[in-house]
Amino acid sequence: MSDDQNYHVAYSVRLDRRDRLDYASCADESSVDLAYQLILDEAYAHKSKKRRKLGKVYRLLMRNRHFQMSPYQRIRTEYLIAEYYRELDLELDKLGVPEAEREDDPLGQAADHYRAAAEIAGSIEDGALVAQLKALESRRCYGSHPTRRRYRRAFEAAKAADPGFREAEIELAGIDRREGRRDAARQRLASALAAEPRNIPVLLMLADLEGSAGNRAGAIARYRAVIEIQSTNLLALNNLAYTLALDTPDEALKYAQQDGELAPDNPSVQDTLGWIYYRKGIYGIAADHLKTAVAKEPTARRQFHLGMAYLKAGNLDLGQKAVMAAVKKDPSLPKTEQGW
Repeated sequence: MSDDQNYHVAYSVRLDRRDRLDYASCADESSVDLAYQLILDEAYAHKSKKRRKLGKVYRLLMRNRHFQMSPYQRIRTEYLIAEYYRELDLELDKLGVPEAEREDDPLGQAADHYRAAAEIAGSIEDGALVAQLKALESRRCYGSHPTRRRYRRAFEAAKAADPGFREAEIELAGIDRREGRRDAARQRLASALAAEPRNIPVLLMLADLEGSAGNRAGAIARYRAVIEIQSTNLLALNNLAYTLALDTPDEALKYAQQDGELAPDNPSVQDTLGWIYYRKGIYGIAADHLKTAVAKEPTARRQFHLGMAYLKAGNLDLGQKAVMAAVKKDPSLPKTEQGW
């Protein structure tokens, strides 16, 4: 059986309705035009390959738009065209083409086609699919774009279409936090967590929110909750260890060593181990870990940490050079890096 034949079998079973766009059709869809379905099958086969051939998909769909289509076929057609324009915009990003010089405004075209697909989904009262398409429009067209109000509106529309669409609430919380609306972000995340207490991304966002607000106890509680659900979560283990190190470095070391076993080459893990040994007063070992972290990912913050460890270990020349170089890159480091 060929790859395309395998692909054809995959969508013959009933799927959760939020998975529709991953497949060329679903078993619970009616009034499908069989001739056009063959075209969608081919389009999805090209899209699913390792090297996505969205240009070929676009030409195939545009050549055959005269076919009669069912609503879901029209939705998938608009969705695939939107994906093509989004991919085109990304390619132009890589080439360094200024936005003002991009013909046909590919990002705007992508947004228009995602929106058109959502409108069709709304006309057949598929609220979950409307929410998914609105989320795609928001994330892929506005997420890294200056039009943040449009970004927020798209996710609010997604939430209105499907109140149970937790992803929209989480994205809106992220927008609130970036805009400095911490209380609004916390309220959204608390609501999402009440509906789904074991939601790890929500717990991690809450932990980060508490930590940035200076509520170390709140952050620690959230990280512990994540580890109770998923004991191998690298981010929770690392951040819990780093936060605990200020007051209880011995307990912090336990979590950091577990993280080190899971990801020994991770520079964040090495930085955390260095911080813990620094807090324990074992400055030579701290410098060894921090040197590894800087070698793998030389950020100003890690360079500052290494310089402070060198100074405490008595290596004044290397320490002063590292600290001065780090502060030159980021003058705020002496204030933000408390405890060093």
